[in-house]
Amino acid sequence: MEDRLEKFIKENRADFDDATPNLKVWAALDKELHGPKQKVKTKPAFAIRRWASIAAAAVLLLGVGTLMGIQMTKSQYSDLGEMAALMEDFSEMEDRYQSEITKKVSLLDNHKIEKSVKTDLTQLESFLSELKVELEEAPKESKEKIVSAMITNYQTRLEILERILNKIEASGSQNNKDENIEI
Repeated sequence: MEDRLEKFIKENRADFDDATPNLKVWAALDKELHGPKQKVKTKPAFAIRRWASIAAAAVLLLGVGTLMGIQMTKSQYSDLGEMAALMEDFSEMEDRYQSEITKKVSLLDNHKIEKSVKTDLTQLESFLSELKVELEEAPKESKEKIVSAMITNYQTRLEILERILNKIEASGSQNNKDENIEI
């Protein structure tokens, strides 16, 4: 069939070439092909997906950041609660130790105590004052260790005072107030 079509076109070629289109047709084609180009206002699908994925990532990051902030705030409040409980317990212990120390020191007021013992007690007291200042400035991780050192300081002072009082009782020197007492 193609052979017949080709044969027909070849035989009648001259008849096809003699017709020329009207100038209006050429002007319309020229205008359509080379006329002012209009911008397409529709966005491609990949641009929309790109902006949607950026927006989704931003929302996800904000959500995760908010959750982390809430969690960190909760943990800070629980740490503060634990620290408040620790400080309350320590305050009670400190009052008890301080009253015991005051009682024992008042019992020793009537006796002469070795100068080195008084120096040791004074040094322990100044060390305790330094620990109190350090406790206020220390980070929360260190506060428990500082409180423990303060309790140890109170216990050491009480132990020294008890040894002195036991020595006084053992030697019967309550009657002899002029005798120097050492540890």
